[in-house]
Amino acid sequence: MGPDETPPQDTRELLARIADGWVVLRQRIEPLSLAQLTTPGPDGGWSVKDHLAHLATWEGMLVALLSGEPIHAAFGISRAEYDALESTDALNAIIAEQNSEKPLEEVLRWSEETHAQLVAMIGTLSSDDLSKPITFFQPDDPDERPVLRKIIGDTYEHYAEHLPWIEAILAG
Repeated sequence: MGPDETPPQDTRELLARIADGWVVLRQRIEPLSLAQLTTPGPDGGWSVKDHLAHLATWEGMLVALLSGEPIHAAFGISRAEYDALESTDALNAIIAEQNSEKPLEEVLRWSEETHAQLVAMIGTLSSDDLSKPITFFQPDDPDERPVLRKIIGDTYEHYAEHLPWIEAILAG
């Protein structure tokens, strides 16, 4: 959320914002060629495919979080590895390495399936559920922020965060 943006007031509004952000992302990538989706960025960094795998991983983490499943497993690492991470950047580097060799078709399918699963799961939450702390869903996590904040940050805000990087890749 931008500093002037009010958070969604209920589940319906949250789902609408997620849908709007998803449409913008998908409209940007749908017309791209195989080469545009898989060519590394001008700095040798992530391709568009890598950004999509990154977003799918973080949405998968939300599925795990809301299901009460271990978050570290959603990232494909052990609890000890997760606890030893020094930063989100370190985690993102692991995610990128894990997914770098995945074929484009697999990443696209995974992205769509994970997104659909997450949206369905959010649709079962009441507005009261959204105000519950993360620790309610993940008792081992001391994070007391409302789960709504986490969902926003790893859905529509996350898509918007990655769009400029995708545009930079495409601009070459």
